[in-house]
Amino acid sequence: MSAPPAEQESFCTQENESMSLSESLFLSKLNEGLNYVHKVHYQKEEDGSSSSASGLICPTGNDFQLSDGASIAALLQIATDSDLTFTFNSRRCGEYCFESNRKNGRMVVFGDTGAEIRVAQKIGDEEVSVETWRKSDWPQFCWAVRGACVHFLKV
Repeated sequence: MSAPPAEQESFCTQENESMSLSESLFLSKLNEGLNYVHKVHYQKEEDGSSSSASGLICPTGNDFQLSDGASIAALLQIATDSDLTFTFNSRRCGEYCFESNRKNGRMVVFGDTGAEIRVAQKIGDEEVSVETWRKSDWPQFCWAVRGACVHFLKV
């Protein structure tokens, strides 16, 4: 049995509003990060200093959060540069996932736990390797992400 058409329509409308709210939140965070990146990049061009290897600037030191717009933008750029699919899943503490575009069932999953990043390599639903990385330098983290993804996913 299904709900009356009026109830179905109301549910669909609420679902669409909910989805657009979360999409809106994601896009605002991403824009916030891109505006920060653009502002810092412009300042760096003026003073002649260099930027990170990915071309994106993010907070230095260990104070970065994967949920920051600038961090998401950098992770998206890594996925683009490496020809990978980047997704977010709200399981646990929020998982930032990279997988091969070849759909071989392999995935590298990053979870921000505060002072550390949980890194899991998965084949299908099975975690075959789990590491914990202590946060340190943002550019170093970006290179570690690239290395972990290329090593595990480009097999």
